[in-house]
Amino acid sequence: MSKNNRVTLFFVIFFAAILPGCRKQPQTANEAKAPKRKHKAFRDLTYEELKENKNRLVKEGRKETAIRHIEKMMPMCNDIQELRDMTLEIADLLFDSGDLKKAEQLYTQFTQLYPGDKNIEYASYKAILCSFWKTLDAQRDQTKTRHTIELAEKFLERSTIFTKHSPEVSKILVNCKNKLFESEVNIFRFYLDRGDFTSAKNRLENIEKEFQGALTEAEPQIILMACDLATKINDEELLQEKTDELKLKFPNYEETIKIVKSEKKATFLDKF
Repeated sequence: MSKNNRVTLFFVIFFAAILPGCRKQPQTANEAKAPKRKHKAFRDLTYEELKENKNRLVKEGRKETAIRHIEKMMPMCNDIQELRDMTLEIADLLFDSGDLKKAEQLYTQFTQLYPGDKNIEYASYKAILCSFWKTLDAQRDQTKTRHTIELAEKFLERSTIFTKHSPEVSKILVNCKNKLFESEVNIFRFYLDRGDFTSAKNRLENIEKEFQGALTEAEPQIILMACDLATKINDEELLQEKTDELKLKFPNYEETIKIVKSEKKATFLDKF
């Protein structure tokens, strides 16, 4: 055999010996048995897969994606208790995410569908919170304020049963009534400043019916408003009647009353 042939044969034998070690090692028994995990589209997920994903997403704080999973799960759920729990869970997630409108709808839906459930007080309270946080300032529309008052009053009718959240709901009710009263006072003053005394008088009568006795702080202000109206229309008899009433019921306003009597042409509330 020639020298060149011997060299060639050497390299053939050398590489034949080392190449098998470079090949991929065979899988272990466990690796061979483990199935490949396939990615499934969201629309193809089963109820259990959605539930598993949802629980993981909630733990990770991915609330918006968790909400999507629950929305898909609810029509698929055949367990009444589990559906109840999901209704509250998605309402809480929406609440935490700032979607108060949808959250309130679901809390309200829960109270209507499951009136005897152990979580009825909680759901009613959270519906009130959603409504309260959507109220506007006293310069704007007060429809939501009135709605919150209605919800709070219904809640407090059951205060002997709803004991946990009644104190806070009572505070919300007072807050809303004060805001509504402020709004009504603003409207009264608007008419008064425009010289529309008929509308101002009618507004004042409505305020008296709605708030006198309902808000302790409102009564002296209502009397002051009546004094202001009497001053504007130069009705000395009405002004005297209201200042006497104010002095009798609220003696601390005596100095203010003197100012009004001495300057009848001035607006009473401006001086106050």
